[in-house]
Amino acid sequence: MFRTVLLVAGLMGVPAMAKPTPCWFQQTRNAARLPPATCQLYSTGQNTWKLTSNDGLIRTIRLFEDGDATVVLNGGIYRGSWVRDRQGDVRIIFRDSEFIFRL
Repeated sequence: MFRTVLLVAGLMGVPAMAKPTPCWFQQTRNAARLPPATCQLYSTGQNTWKLTSNDGLIRTIRLFEDGDATVVLNGGIYRGSWVRDRQGDVRIIFRDSEFIFRL
């Protein structure tokens, strides 16, 4: 089965240089206020991003056009959904947690 990967304008052709970006992590869903952090984000050039958090954890993120998201963390594959919030940030939602980052 083929899946359509979301193409986010402005990231095509960007070299694989990490850039600092705001990120937020929460162990619950729909949190009113998440504590901010600074992550390092870079595109792999395959419509996939690597996000490194302050604690050194590296998440490989793939966003699909249908609203599905896949995140690889510590060898585990996590499937969730994603939306753009009012600020334009990407919010990835899992069954029991969520995280947000800025492209």
